Amino acid sequence: MVKGNMRLTLPNPHRGDVDWSLMKRILRVADVSPDEWEKLR
Repeated sequence: MVKGNMRLTLPNPHRGDVDWSLMKRILRVADVSPDEWEKLR
């Protein structure tokens, strides 16, 4: 995941969907709102 100068690696060792709680924490660290994420999907 890249936003501006920030690069964030998304851990997904189990090859399935990322759990919503992990995704929420990742978005918080990346300073991306859930609304912004939904628009980009």
